[in-house]
Amino acid sequence: MSMLPKIVIIGGTGAQGFPAVRALSESCKYEIVALTRKKSSEQAQALAALPRVSLFEGTYLSEDDVWELFKGAYGAFVNTDGFVIGEKAEIFWGMRIFEIAVAQGVQHYIWGNVIYLTKQGGYNPKYRSGHTDGKGRVAQWLLAQKLKQVTVSVFTTGAYMNMFWDGQFNPQKNEDGSFTFYSSIGDGIIPLVALEDVGPFVSWIFANKERSSNLNLIAMTDIPSYPTVIAAFEKVTGKKAHWKDLPFDQFAALRGMTDEAPAAFAAGPGEYNDTTGMSVKANFRGWWNAWRDSIFTWKDVDVGLLDEIHPGRIRSLEEWMTRVGYNGEHRLVLKDVVDVHRRLAAE
Repeated sequence: MSMLPKIVIIGGTGAQGFPAVRALSESCKYEIVALTRKKSSEQAQALAALPRVSLFEGTYLSEDDVWELFKGAYGAFVNTDGFVIGEKAEIFWGMRIFEIAVAQGVQHYIWGNVIYLTKQGGYNPKYRSGHTDGKGRVAQWLLAQKLKQVTVSVFTTGAYMNMFWDGQFNPQKNEDGSFTFYSSIGDGIIPLVALEDVGPFVSWIFANKERSSNLNLIAMTDIPSYPTVIAAFEKVTGKKAHWKDLPFDQFAALRGMTDEAPAAFAAGPGEYNDTTGMSVKANFRGWWNAWRDSIFTWKDVDVGLLDEIHPGRIRSLEEWMTRVGYNGEHRLVLKDVVDVHRRLAAE
């Protein structure tokens, strides 16, 4: 039996979780146990192929599974998915998972968080975004615990820079080979994080228990305006780009977001599905309102700490595009979108 500390990962098959698991595996300091709903899935098997990583098949919506998952665990990185279970369930399970982890003796608990937009915007309802607010409320509750026997850390990110491949940001390719980027942001700015840098930040948190105690580490790569996005794309790719900023209703129609579809759009057949929460359109209306009004800026980020933790981090959208070979073509990145595409293809 390995004598390395056991780290439990919830959300390890997701876009953010995978680089965290990979970095922890590469550190050779831990045995990692990743929760997955289906061990045979492509994402789960990719995790299982990493050294010192094993899988636990189950769901964090089952207390029995959570109790078993945390047996003998030293640490945890928990990143639940509001797009699967909905805002209300994410709040409950975000709290309940922590309670069980503490009862099972976990000593270091990291919560995967995003910007709490309703609070960041002074509780103005125009910024209400369920998938951010659910996580943000849990983060505030966790930081208020201040337990002697367990270190709590929060890891907060913005929108994924990688969503320029797939998600709210990917452009449309035109017949002449140019690309059109769509938004609903006006003169605002959008906080972005490169998923390629998630792993070093999570590894640092686990390796620096005292410094990361009750720390909300806000990891941002760039906070650009859309003219900056277009300039970076054209410089890196040599391709022509256009920017069309739309009223939100038009943007939502373009992206297929409606008031009939729930924000928890990624729940599969037989899975928990909360249809009483926000619609996906209302959810992202608040999200884009926040960026249009630039309610989050570099003043909210400890850039010096990010530089200390990860000196080689990516520092701009242009640098990210260069490193990953971004070309504007569509590529599936987000696990929720991948899962939905696979279900539709199987029907």
